[in-house]
Amino acid sequence: LAMLGDSAAQRGLAGRVRALEADLDDGLPAELSGPYDVLLCLWFRWPPLGDLAAELLRPGGLVVASVLSSVGREAVAPGEGGGPDPRFLAAPGELVARLAGFEVLHHEEGGGEAAIVARRPATGAG
Repeated sequence: LAMLGDSAAQRGLAGRVRALEADLDDGLPAELSGPYDVLLCLWFRWPPLGDLAAELLRPGGLVVASVLSSVGREAVAPGEGGGPDPRFLAAPGELVARLAGFEVLHHEEGGGEAAIVARRPATGAG
């Protein structure tokens, strides 16, 4: 995040780029009011992702998400060989379903991971 801030400042974009680190287990930070051009959610399965992306992104804005997935992952109980808690694994197609109404630009699932890049519609509800 510090590198992002430095890079934005070097490009004269300091006033337009804001990087915020937040633990979403604690809920959405109050200072997030939007609208934003990009919402990035990495390694956190966040059930309200679609609703909040529709609320926080400006029309045409992008959501980029990458999470652990059950797709292509061996079933290993938590604590047995380091398997993640199943509550943290996205189900097949979950990211696409959570972003219903968004234009999916990229989506992949496999090897225990799922990723998506989707655009909020330029008009109408997302």
